[in-house]
Amino acid sequence: MKYVDGHIHLPIFKNNADWIIKKSRRFGVRHLVSVSTNYDNSEKNVKMCSKYDNVSAFVGTHPFCFGSPYTDGAPGLNVKWLYREIHEMEKLAPKADGIGEVGIDHYLIPNLNTQKRKEQQYLFSKMCEIAEENDKPMIVHCLDSAGSVYNILEEYNVNPVVIHSFRGTKQLLDRGLKNGYYFSVMPKNNKLDFYPDVDMVVDRAPIDRILVESDAPRKDGKIFDSRTVPQIVKEIATRRNLSFKKTAWEIYDTSKKVFNV
Repeated sequence: MKYVDGHIHLPIFKNNADWIIKKSRRFGVRHLVSVSTNYDNSEKNVKMCSKYDNVSAFVGTHPFCFGSPYTDGAPGLNVKWLYREIHEMEKLAPKADGIGEVGIDHYLIPNLNTQKRKEQQYLFSKMCEIAEENDKPMIVHCLDSAGSVYNILEEYNVNPVVIHSFRGTKQLLDRGLKNGYYFSVMPKNNKLDFYPDVDMVVDRAPIDRILVESDAPRKDGKIFDSRTVPQIVKEIATRRNLSFKKTAWEIYDTSKKVFNV
């Protein structure tokens, strides 16, 4: 079987990234999509991934830069830093394979004031503009914010769009599917427990609109590499009473199309 890990944070692994990339082949993972969270690690991501033909480098500014404890080294967002991020990302995007991880977060950073929420939305709209201008795929973070994310995405011609960390209603899932978006599935821990909204994606989304990911590294769920990717595919097949082999190939083919690999 062959798999694509559709979302992994290789810049966070730092000196261990080479080892993580090589080890992924033990699990049948033939390609990895490495995402970024701010300009500094976006630049590192592009340079690192250029050494490999089985890794795609995505660049972007993560919404956690607006106040989450999980800022991955971001210096803390202010207006000057915001405009620097946008300006530098405009120059870096042509060298990248896609834009991400970008988006809006109303779950882990729910207490933003009105001005900061506007800035978060503005930043995401600029990331969409960069993706459209450079004809790049986009990976979107939308914890408890799918409606806000869709409202902005629908103003741009970004394609394909991968929804990562979806948390929303059935109506929002259906709206995303109608818009042509893909939904990436990850477990919340090594036991392959899914969040309820991800359960809904697994149960309702067409197989050819589902991708899989590790979102590694993570601490609480103890997911430190791509080994969960084939296990996720098997779980999807089991829950939908489908052939594991056929499901694996279909998700792999979809991943190759979406990420152009």
